[in-house]
Amino acid sequence: LRKSCQRNLRASCDLRSTLKKGVTPLLTERAPMEPRPLVWTDENIKRFWDFEARHPERYFGALIAQTFPSHVTAYLKPGMRILDYGAGLGHLVREFLKLGYDVGAVDYSEQSVRAAEARNKDAPGFLGARSTTDCTSWTGTFDLVILSEVVEHLTDEHLIPTIQACLALLKPAGVLVITTPNAEKLEEAEVFCPDCQKVFHRWQHVRSWSAHSLANFLRSLSANVLETRETNLA
Repeated sequence: LRKSCQRNLRASCDLRSTLKKGVTPLLTERAPMEPRPLVWTDENIKRFWDFEARHPERYFGALIAQTFPSHVTAYLKPGMRILDYGAGLGHLVREFLKLGYDVGAVDYSEQSVRAAEARNKDAPGFLGARSTTDCTSWTGTFDLVILSEVVEHLTDEHLIPTIQACLALLKPAGVLVITTPNAEKLEEAEVFCPDCQKVFHRWQHVRSWSAHSLANFLRSLSANVLETRETNLA
């Protein structure tokens, strides 16, 4: 114990002597990490949207649900079966149910599926809410499939399979309606996580579309593009 005290005292004296001579002891600090882009995976995407499902007031679908049907009136006919693919919490589903259509909901997030089911389960014409992995029994049964504000979220792994899944759910003469932000500058909505020091789009957007690029992409999948137009959904 005495030797240990002597060593500590000697180290303390050495430091005090160094400071008296005007020499600054070398203190090392961890260099700040440069922000890196977050890599979206199935797992963290699911966590992101399961969390956002707790805050329905933030959903874009909640903001535009009431006016959305007016943008697709050219494709609406009495007695149609409609599917909202990427339905979120089911706000848009509710509006089409009010108009008298039979409507189903599909979403990737199980939390959102449960929320859409709870929101609409008592409404006449509601066909139910299902996950993207549990809707094959609906193949070929819908007149209109709506993919609203979804394609900007899809990673390369899921982009083509999602479009193909939507097309497969249509009847032979059915129509797929896609909406997405127009020529979005993704960097303008980036946020920074001070914990992991990564940057990501506030709403998990991973790609930007224009009317031209979206139409060309759909044609590359042998889809018959009826029209593309720029509009304001609000």
